Amino acid sequence: MAILPTLLLGLSLIPVADARRRPRPVTRIPAEAVAEMARARGFDAEVAVDDEGDPMIRAQNTQFKHIVLFYGCTEEGCETVQFRAWWSVQSPVSLEAINAYNVTSRQGRAYLDSDRDPTFEMLVPLEGGVLPSHVDALYGLFLGSASRFSKRIFEGG
Repeated sequence: MAILPTLLLGLSLIPVADARRRPRPVTRIPAEAVAEMARARGFDAEVAVDDEGDPMIRAQNTQFKHIVLFYGCTEEGCETVQFRAWWSVQSPVSLEAINAYNVTSRQGRAYLDSDRDPTFEMLVPLEGGVLPSHVDALYGLFLGSASRFSKRIFEGG
């Protein structure tokens, strides 16, 4: 009969052990963790410091370059991540084309920067907590959305 209480005790510990292995939501993420996400996607990624003293990432591969900016940073990490890509152009892109993209797109926002270059960015606030895998998934969404933006603006697709 001692087997039954031991078995029941062992079964009651299973959910606790599983809960400890589950990833925990984060409200801050280190720049190096996001740089590793970029490297895993085939980008050369360099962590640097922006003009405000916050970390930033310069990432590029043979087809695409972008930066990742961080806001609300402490030693534990940053509470907001912003992905940004831009394309230097010789021929101007119309504001109407940018606005048309924004009207039909749910992810990110597009605009003309101070040099009138088309720019696409996506903000990822971590308020309330998200899993690091969610940040990685949003990174992928940014890359796909930026690619679609580029095709639509430059190829009309």
